[in-house]
Amino acid sequence: VLTLSDGTHIELNSLQDGIIASQEGVDVIMKGGALLYQGNATRNHHHLFNTITTQNGRQFKLYLPDGTGVWLNAASSISYPVAFEGSQRVVRISGEVYFEVSPDSKHPFIVKKDALSVEVTGTHFNINAYEDELNAQVTLLEGSITVKNGTSKQRLLPGQQAEANANGQLKLHKSVNIGEVTDWKNDFFSFNNSDMKAVMRKLARWYNVEVVYEGTVPDMKFGGDIARNTDLLQVLQILEESNIHFRIVANPDSLDNPEKAGKIIVSP
Repeated sequence: VLTLSDGTHIELNSLQDGIIASQEGVDVIMKGGALLYQGNATRNHHHLFNTITTQNGRQFKLYLPDGTGVWLNAASSISYPVAFEGSQRVVRISGEVYFEVSPDSKHPFIVKKDALSVEVTGTHFNINAYEDELNAQVTLLEGSITVKNGTSKQRLLPGQQAEANANGQLKLHKSVNIGEVTDWKNDFFSFNNSDMKAVMRKLARWYNVEVVYEGTVPDMKFGGDIARNTDLLQVLQILEESNIHFRIVANPDSLDNPEKAGKIIVSP
């Protein structure tokens, strides 16, 4: 869903290519399933923001007014001005977002999520800042970035990850599995020694279900890749090979209330 600066909501799922909105000289265009901006602002636009929001089970790609590529994972959002002005390019996100930032050394690109901020001039990186994750993670694929969390500050090199907690602290991981971090962008679930709750959080967002645990959460680790177009039942059958049991309870009101399509009950 695209929310314009005047509060108008536009459902993007079924739109064909073409101009879908115009805002003071800037056209919003759908092209090949992605959103992009063209045109020159006719006046000061630093106070005019657009927001893209994805639901569970959806992801979306857009190009910001400066040409920066953005991929939104399920249950995520990004807010940005319809035209970047001033000395900085500032956006705000929730959930998980992958960026390929257009280089501009004179206008740093800054991503904010609560007390967490990431500053770059041109690079590729991923931010996982879902509310149900214990800590936010910023992972650098290419270039160089500076991550700030409260009063903590960390410079990252490619292949490194900064983990930010709610206390304003940063922990540096010098070598991470990039494939696992960006699996969602390539339509895969990639598990690399992932615990049960981490696995189920990913499934819950993509398949739009609630996860409930009966008894003690199994202390197990999982590895491997599963395509995200795999049927949920098939995914659970794969996980059950580790001697974990699942029951799916359908939501009879899912058609009228699609917030959650059903429930997965996990038991030892």
